[in-house]
Amino acid sequence: MNEINWKKKVEAFLHDPVNKMANIRGHKNLAKTLLNKVGLKQNNNPRYDYIASAATRILFPQEVTKIKRNSEQIRIEFDESKFFHPFSGNDLSEYHKVKEKIKNIDEENFISKLAKIEDYKKLAYRLWWEIPKISDYSYLILEDTRLTNQSIIDHLDISSAFATADEESNGYLILSVSIGPVQEFIAAGRKIRDLRSGSYLLSYLTFKGIQVIGEKFGFDCIIFPDLRNNYLVKKYLENIDDFFKNNSEKFLMQPEVASLPNVFTAIIPYKEEYIDKNSEENIEILIKSAIKKEIDNISKFIFDLIKNKKLKEYTFSKEIENNPELYWNRQVNIFPDIIVESVMFYIFGDEKLNKENWIFKEWEKFIGSNELENYYEQLSKLENTYSLSEANMYNYHTKILQAKSFLRKNTRNFKALIEDFETPGDDLSGGLKSLVIYEKGDRKENLSALSVIKREFYRYLKNVGLDEAGEGIRNTRPISYEDSEDDEENNKESIVKEYKLGVLLMDGDQMGKWITGDKIEDNLKNVHPKAKEFLEKQSSDYLDFLKKYKLINPTYQKSISRTLNKFSYFVPHIVREFEGELIYAGGDDVLAIFPANRVLEAANKIRKVYSGIGNVRVEVNKNDGKSEIYEFRNGFCYKDDLPLFNMMGEKATMSAGIVVCNPKLNLSLVLDEVRKAEKEAKNEGRNRFSLRTIRRSGKITNLVFEWEYLSKSKEVFDILDEVEFVYSLFEKNETKKEKSYNSFFRRLKVEYEKLEISKKEFIEQVIPYVLKRIKKIKGIEKVIEVLEKYVQILEENSKNFENNNLEKFIDLLLEYEYIKRKVDKYE
Repeated sequence: MNEINWKKKVEAFLHDPVNKMANIRGHKNLAKTLLNKVGLKQNNNPRYDYIASAATRILFPQEVTKIKRNSEQIRIEFDESKFFHPFSGNDLSEYHKVKEKIKNIDEENFISKLAKIEDYKKLAYRLWWEIPKISDYSYLILEDTRLTNQSIIDHLDISSAFATADEESNGYLILSVSIGPVQEFIAAGRKIRDLRSGSYLLSYLTFKGIQVIGEKFGFDCIIFPDLRNNYLVKKYLENIDDFFKNNSEKFLMQPEVASLPNVFTAIIPYKEEYIDKNSEENIEILIKSAIKKEIDNISKFIFDLIKNKKLKEYTFSKEIENNPELYWNRQVNIFPDIIVESVMFYIFGDEKLNKENWIFKEWEKFIGSNELENYYEQLSKLENTYSLSEANMYNYHTKILQAKSFLRKNTRNFKALIEDFETPGDDLSGGLKSLVIYEKGDRKENLSALSVIKREFYRYLKNVGLDEAGEGIRNTRPISYEDSEDDEENNKESIVKEYKLGVLLMDGDQMGKWITGDKIEDNLKNVHPKAKEFLEKQSSDYLDFLKKYKLINPTYQKSISRTLNKFSYFVPHIVREFEGELIYAGGDDVLAIFPANRVLEAANKIRKVYSGIGNVRVEVNKNDGKSEIYEFRNGFCYKDDLPLFNMMGEKATMSAGIVVCNPKLNLSLVLDEVRKAEKEAKNEGRNRFSLRTIRRSGKITNLVFEWEYLSKSKEVFDILDEVEFVYSLFEKNETKKEKSYNSFFRRLKVEYEKLEISKKEFIEQVIPYVLKRIKKIKGIEKVIEVLEKYVQILEENSKNFENNNLEKFIDLLLEYEYIKRKVDKYE
């Protein structure tokens, strides 16, 4: 492979100091000093900076006025600067405290510690990984004070990505890669370790595709997902530079957590050989080959363990024992399905934009609306601004890529496999014939090659030096003691202990629309108020236009990526707090197993951390035995009462499917039910949880609620917090002989069903009557207050919540008691 100019990438990382906003007039001199420290000269006309700025900023009138009078241009001084949440648009009120912290960043000393190396490729990796550590508040430092949420770190990343193009490049490609199938592959398993291993295998293969881009162009070229603090990336960097072995990481993702989603997006240089199907440099072929090579390596490693009888529990089926490798490889070859799509961006030699450009033709082919033309016409009217180029149209390139990817996914080839030998189907999935028999004690399973690979994948991880990940997966706790099948697992504490099984599946609502920018309400929310006034004076039509169109840029995409990365970092700590076992936390997706009595609390906390609301706290235990407390409110993550970075914000919500059942129930069936539950929560309107309880009799109770309701007085009614509060009142006073909680709410349900009276009359007359029939409980009047609050909200929002009647709320209170109750011999 031809090497890119890594010096140019180092230059891009240092062309703007991190605290440029605090010293706008002297920042070029500081940049010159930083570049000199790494043996480089300042570039006074960097193309990468121009492209990055054009792709990420809106155009302002009068930016290139020949006589630069203050009245003709807009500048926002450091003291005037504001930070608005990138997704909700809310003003960060504590930003003045953050600005005090970033005023005196010692970037010269910081860069000096990294620069003790002559290898510019290694230095580029160091700068990418380390620069955000220059300040705890680095992601809140603005790149341009006229804009209120574009981080300087994101700008440096994007600039470095655009710096990969050299004299032989024709422009850039925006690349999208997805790996599957996901749900079918992960769900095929009997044990929790099967699920975790399957999730990790997909995450690991995704990384192998990403690694192709990282090795050739740099990890900064990956727009989604965010890769900083990822365990697999760090292990890769450790192998090429000892510098990374000695670094302690504040937000390093836990090794055994499957934290990479099955998709990634990248910006890379555009050269003919990168898209030529006959070229050895073809990027699509390189990515697919890297992933396929790794699955082949894993397959061979595990096959040889069985063949050489190092895994004594496994034997090949008699029907294939004459040539087991042939049948094994046939099954492995159908996995995975890899889809690669790309669009060209900013073609060199064709920079000036006109309606004959490539993008207009592609837009007409894949989209067909007049949106692009309208945008072009509006920008063309601006006076004394920068020349229009394809870089200004980044938003529309990504929409074309989305359209092409959608078409590709819906027309992908089906890999058929005809298996003409007589063996049973795979006990875990049923989709393939069994090739291997697993026997230990009384347990016997017929398994396909893919099921064996999933189950034993942890051995391969340890073999390639990923010991922490392999051990973490191997040490997965069983659901219950009955699920343990060997001495190794019998020594582990079970997940559910004395309780039922709780399975939680969550993901962000309308994440596709958040990524594409369709959820942005107003582009002007990221423009400083003073800059808005300037735009109003210069061109009110342009101002109105910006309000109307939903425009995204690579900085916005980076912001989404790192926010989801931060969320994924906290999820394992929350799962551990509630005694659960995490299967995966990649992007906005979460799958975890809990003892049933903790699952609802965990779900409620996870969704609050995702949005950054509720004043919830997460304790993070560090390797040195110490712990740190992070708090989430106003859409941000705080530490020591100062904001560190944004979360997804109050307008970004999650939906959850939750299943509670006997721990002996077939795990694949439970996963089917939890997926149905999550889908129902989304179909009911999103920002909800769907709770399914499955009795041993087969009876399924299903309830769907919004997480919280807002009264007209702006009081939040957090439904799970309120239910827990009611339950705790009874729990403190109950004895084994007298279970007043259950009898009270069952009696309420009976009375509510048979009496035709209003909710108000029911609360004022019937509930006090029923209360007299049970023993005196301290604070019982609080129960009436909770029910009154709920009814009040129902009445205030009768059109929106017509399905959430009082009887349904009583049902939830009854199910809550069932969930909290330990398993007895009849369940």
